[in-house]
Amino acid sequence: MCDSFAIVTRGIVRAGNAVKAIAEGFSDIDSAKPALDRIHDLIAGAKRSGDDILNIDSAAIGFSKEIGDFVAYRWEMKEDQTSVNFSSFPRGMHLAPVMHGATLPPLPPELSDEQIVKIALAQHTTVKRMGFSSVCIGGEMHLTELTRTGIVQRTIGQYPDYAEMRDTIPTLKD
Repeated sequence: MCDSFAIVTRGIVRAGNAVKAIAEGFSDIDSAKPALDRIHDLIAGAKRSGDDILNIDSAAIGFSKEIGDFVAYRWEMKEDQTSVNFSSFPRGMHLAPVMHGATLPPLPPELSDEQIVKIALAQHTTVKRMGFSSVCIGGEMHLTELTRTGIVQRTIGQYPDYAEMRDTIPTLKD
């Protein structure tokens, strides 16, 4: 997380670490976006060059002085893709990932931590029951809140399979 914008990532840890390292060099989201576009293109290039398991899902959220409002940008490259899809989100509360490009109804503008955990657990249960292999939800539940005066990112819960993931995926042990 930077001082004036937040970065969140899912997917292969080393790809997420590269995105976060690039973001650390910038003081605002407007100047960071071109570099974030480039690092995601480099990650896609590495995958096309033979790094078959590489995938990334990351977002940068912050106040844009150029636009005069909060912006949320997302870069995503799934396991079966070799290029990065870019999208932006309107101001609001968003839950990711979504299944197979589904469009979710907007979440209320304010929810308690307990309500967010319930929604996340329902999403996790749906993915497990339906057997969606292209959607990975597990580990810790992170909540990132942005206001004009600051950013708070915190862990609000753990998914039921957190211990299993921690013990079977070496990068989670660090």
